Amino acid sequence: MIPGQQSLRTLILTPMGRDAKIAAGILDDAGLSSFICADMGELHQQLLTGAGMVLVTEEALLKADPDPLFRWVAEQPSWSDLPFIVLTLRSTPVIGPTAQVVADGLGNVTFVERPFRPTSLVSVIRSAARGRRRQYEARSRIEELRENRDLLARQTHMLELLNRTAMQIAAGLDLRAVGQRVIDAGVELTGAAYGAFHATATGGAGQPFAWSGAQADIFTAFPMPLDLIRSDDIARDRRHDGNGLKQVTPRMASYLAVPVLSRSGDRLGGLFFGHPDAGVFDERSALMASGLAAQAGVAMDNARLFQNVQDANATLEARVEERTRERDRMWRLSNDLMAVLDAEGALLSVNHAWTTALGWPEEHLRVTSLFDLVHPEDAGGIKHQMRRLKRGDPISNFEGRLRAEDGSFRRIAWTASPDEGLLYTVGRDITAQREIEEQLRQSQKMEAVGQLTGGIAHDFNNLLQGITGSLDLVNRRLMQGRTSDVERFTAAAMASANRAGALTHRLLAFSRRQPLKPTSVDANSLVASMAELLRRSLGERIDLELMPADGLWPTLCDPNQLENAILNLCINARDAMPDGGRLLIGTRNVHLDGRHVVDAGDVRPGRYVCVFVTDTGMGMSPETIRRAFDPFFTTKPLGQGTGLGLSMIYGFMRQSEGYARIESDLGKGTTVKLYLPHHGGQTDAPAANLATLPEDNRARSDEVVLVVEDEPVVRKLIVELLGDLGYRVLEADDGPSGLAILQSDQQIDLLITDVGLPGLNGRQIADAARPARPGLKVLFMTGYAENAMPSHDFLAQGMELITKPFPMDVLAQRLRKIMAQ
Repeated sequence: MIPGQQSLRTLILTPMGRDAKIAAGILDDAGLSSFICADMGELHQQLLTGAGMVLVTEEALLKADPDPLFRWVAEQPSWSDLPFIVLTLRSTPVIGPTAQVVADGLGNVTFVERPFRPTSLVSVIRSAARGRRRQYEARSRIEELRENRDLLARQTHMLELLNRTAMQIAAGLDLRAVGQRVIDAGVELTGAAYGAFHATATGGAGQPFAWSGAQADIFTAFPMPLDLIRSDDIARDRRHDGNGLKQVTPRMASYLAVPVLSRSGDRLGGLFFGHPDAGVFDERSALMASGLAAQAGVAMDNARLFQNVQDANATLEARVEERTRERDRMWRLSNDLMAVLDAEGALLSVNHAWTTALGWPEEHLRVTSLFDLVHPEDAGGIKHQMRRLKRGDPISNFEGRLRAEDGSFRRIAWTASPDEGLLYTVGRDITAQREIEEQLRQSQKMEAVGQLTGGIAHDFNNLLQGITGSLDLVNRRLMQGRTSDVERFTAAAMASANRAGALTHRLLAFSRRQPLKPTSVDANSLVASMAELLRRSLGERIDLELMPADGLWPTLCDPNQLENAILNLCINARDAMPDGGRLLIGTRNVHLDGRHVVDAGDVRPGRYVCVFVTDTGMGMSPETIRRAFDPFFTTKPLGQGTGLGLSMIYGFMRQSEGYARIESDLGKGTTVKLYLPHHGGQTDAPAANLATLPEDNRARSDEVVLVVEDEPVVRKLIVELLGDLGYRVLEADDGPSGLAILQSDQQIDLLITDVGLPGLNGRQIADAARPARPGLKVLFMTGYAENAMPSHDFLAQGMELITKPFPMDVLAQRLRKIMAQ
C-alpha cells in the first residue's frame, strides 16, 4: 500500500529479536501491507507520510522516549484516532502507573499477549484497519460538509451583494455614484483585481467613468465590447493580436468585458475587469458581470432620464410619461413585492408579484390591511416599523411573515420609505434562503451531537470493558481455585462501575434531571473541607488561596453537587494555567436587583451567596464566553472533553434556583461566579460519615422489608443482601403488584422501591399505602429522575432517597439507620 492520506499500512517497531520480521511475514501472508521501523525516530517520520495503525512492543515504548510519539497522537486532527497494537509479555495489561501512562499517551490502544497466534494478530490488525477506514470516511464527510457550508456562504454573500447593489443603484440618480457602486460590486463578485466602467462618448470612444483597484487609464486601449468577452490569458489570445494590447497591458492576464445597454439597446458603455493571474474568470464571473451590466443599464437609464428631465423643461411632460411607463413595466415585471400603503397599513396598490408569492388575487389585496396578513408573532415588530416610517425614517432589511392564501406563511425582507403620507415598500421572498440556512445550522448541530454520542459511547464501552473483563477474570480464578488475586479484579470492576455512575450523573446534571438532596449549607466550611483535596489535584505549580467572607449567609443546595461543581471549575482553571499560576476561591454575600438579573433569564432578584473561582490563566474570548455553557461545546481536542462540564454546573445551578456567570479577558484570567439563593434556616449539622456508622448492620428483630423493583438483576441482588442481613423479604416486580402487598394484612416495616416503575411509580405506591400504614418507612431508589424530582418537597416525612449505582454496604448502612429512627 503506497503511503498517503488513505494509507492502511501497519508500521512495526520491535527493536529486539526477530519480532518485526515475524510480524511482517504474518501480515504479508494475510495480504496486509506493513513497514518495519528501525527506531522511534523513523516511526515518527513514517507517521507523517501516512499509516493505518502501529504495531509496537511494550519494551520499545519503555526504553525509548515516547514523548514525541505521545505529542503526535495528541495533535492528530479531530477525525483521526490512530490504532496502536502493543505486544506485551504479561498475561494481562497491569493496572499500574506505567501501563496507564502508555494507555493514556496512545489513546486508541489494544494490548496483545506474546506469544500470539498468527490468526489472532491478523484479526486485530484487520479490525484496526476497518476502524481506520471509517475514520477516513468520516474525514471525507467532514470535508464535504465544510465545502458545502463555505459554498453556501459564498453564494449567499454574492446574492446579498448583488441584491444590495441592485437596490442601491435602482434608487440612484447620480451617474457617477451609480457607476462607482457597479464597478466596486463587480470587482468583488467576479474576483477581479481591478475594474473600470467606461461611458460611451460622442464618436463611440470610451472614457473612464469609474474605476477600482488601478489607474483610470488601465483599460483605455481596449475597444468597447459589442458582446461578452472573456479571456483566460490575453497575451496568448489571438483575438487581440492586431490591436497591440499585449504591449500596453503587462499587468493583465485574465480579461473580462461586457457592454452596458439601455432599455432601447443603445450602448451606454462597458464594464471592464482584469487580473494579473491567468484563468481567474469563469462562467460564474461572466454571469455576475452580465447581471451587473443589465442592472447598471437600467439604473443609468433612469439616472440619465432624470438628468434629461432637469435639462429639458420644454419636454418635461413627455419625459415624465416615458419614465412612468418604464417604472410601470418594472412594477409589472418585478419578482419583488411592491406596494403603496397608507399610514394605517391599508394596501392601496400592489403589483402582480404579491399574487405570485402569496396566492391572493389583487382585488382581495387592495381591500386588505397589511396587518390582516402579518403573522401574530410579528405584529409587534411591524407596528414598531410603521411608527418609524410615520416619523419619516426609512427602513431596510426588516423581516416579517405574511400569510398566503393556502394558510402557510412566507418570510419577506422589507425595504420601505415614507413620502407625503404614503409608504412605499419593496419586499423580497427569502423563505427558501432561510430554510437553507436552517438546514445548515441543523447539519452543524447534528455534527456536534455526533461528536458527543461518539465520545460518550467510547467512554461507556471502555468502562463496560473494565467491568466485564474483571468479572471474567474473577470467574476464571474461582474455577481454577485461585483466590489470591480475586480482590484486585473486583476492585477494578468497582472502579469502572463508579466511573460509569459518575458519567451518568454528569449527563443528568447537564439535562437538569439529577436527583438533588438540598440541605442548608455553609459554603465557607464546605470550601475549607475541600482545600487539601484541591491542593493535591492542582499540583505544586498552582498557588491555591481561599478568601472566605465573614458572616456568610447559609444557602440551600445539594452539598455533594456543589463540591463537584467547585472541583470541576478548579480542574478547568488548572488546565488554563499549564505553566502554573494563582487560583483563588472565595465567597461573599450579594444582593441582586433587577438590573443585575436582566440577562439571567428567570432568576429572581434577592439575596444570594456567591462562590467564585478566579484563575490567572489564558482567559476566554467573548465568543467562547457566550458559548461556554452550551451543551456539547468544548475548546479541548476531540477525545479530551465531551462539553458537559460547564453544562453540568449550569444545570445544577438552575435546578437549585441560582445561576452561573463567567467574566474573562484573554491573557488575563477567568472568574466563574456561582450564585445560590440565601436560606433563612439554620445550617444543617454535617451528616455522619458512612464509615463511622456501626459496623453491625444486621436486622435487630423480625423486621419485614418489601422490595419493589422492575429490573430482575437489581431486585435479586437487593433481596439477597437483605436475606444475608437477617431481614424477612417480600418482593414485587411492578407498581400494582407492590401496592397489592401493601394493601394486605402482611407485616411490612420498610418499603424499598424504585422511583420509575411500570404501572405506578414509587411515590404513587407510597402515597396509596400510607393511609392504611401511616408510619411506613420508605427508601426510594432512582437512577433517573425525569418525573420524580420536580421540586424539593418530593420526600415527605419518613422518606429517604438513594441514587443508583450504590455500593451494597452503603445500602445496608442506610437500612439500619432508617430502621433505627
